[in-house]
Amino acid sequence: MKRSTLRIPNLRTSADKIHSSIYWFGFSKISDKIFMSTEHEISDLHAQVLSLLSIINKHCTGKLGSPADLSTSSFRIFLWLEYLSRQTHLALHLSALDEFLRILTEQNKKTRVDPEKLLIKINYSGYLYRRQKTQGKTILQINEAYITAPFEIKKSILSAAFSRYQSKHTSVIKAYSNNSNFRHLNGQVSGDPIANLISCRGEKYNLSFLFDKLNNEYFRGQLSQPRLVWSSRRSKRRLGYYHPEINTIAVTKNLDDKKIPRLLVEYVLYHEMLHQHFGIKNHNGRRYAHTSAFRTAEKFFKHQKEAEKLLKLLH
Repeated sequence: MKRSTLRIPNLRTSADKIHSSIYWFGFSKISDKIFMSTEHEISDLHAQVLSLLSIINKHCTGKLGSPADLSTSSFRIFLWLEYLSRQTHLALHLSALDEFLRILTEQNKKTRVDPEKLLIKINYSGYLYRRQKTQGKTILQINEAYITAPFEIKKSILSAAFSRYQSKHTSVIKAYSNNSNFRHLNGQVSGDPIANLISCRGEKYNLSFLFDKLNNEYFRGQLSQPRLVWSSRRSKRRLGYYHPEINTIAVTKNLDDKKIPRLLVEYVLYHEMLHQHFGIKNHNGRRYAHTSAFRTAEKFFKHQKEAEKLLKLLH
């Protein structure tokens, strides 16, 4: 299959440079015990964000696409930059990094982490938090939605990342990710829905055309088009998924084949559109996707029995 996603050379490297600039800005404040940020330094960081954002937008427009046509990891970088492009959001981001660094300084006797060999990247990855070691440096990724989390949650993230005893901290961290404040901030970072124009096209099927057809037929045209992509995972078990964080429906490439009936592709896409319509229900810290209302709506699909038979043959 031909490459249908847009690629911007060195995008991740450029984003990492911004992360590094932000981190060392925060670290220098802690080291020098400066409690006020200079407007000039913040303006410089903001300018770096706007510059990379401009490069992304120009590249995508020049290819007759949109940022949603980038790979998922690159699209997440775009969403993160778009969020930080607002100065109030950048200020929140810097304040959160400052708090993480001050907590780390207080915990240093326990964690034994050298801040000069550390890089904290508060970003919009698919992880709540993640610690890695590369080229002698420790990199700690923290989800952007934690920037307004209470002090104790931030403390738990650092303890979980650098302590041997993680379980009591990870349960608290995960519980907060179901909190309305976390979900609200996550919604701010993901922003308004952005439709892709290129990566929805397969060799046989165009997901955008199929989405429009199903949207008009079953949802009265009320669903906004999400990011529709053909997943690089060639799976026969997980044929599709809806990712609410980045408003993406992905369908396995296995179905983009002239041997696969259109009915089956539409059924899989309809299933994921139901996830978009109903969302995820949270109850007592647990997430539910296939509710009774969801199962009832699934039966509204015309020729459902035939589609289910095709699914069994595929498996």
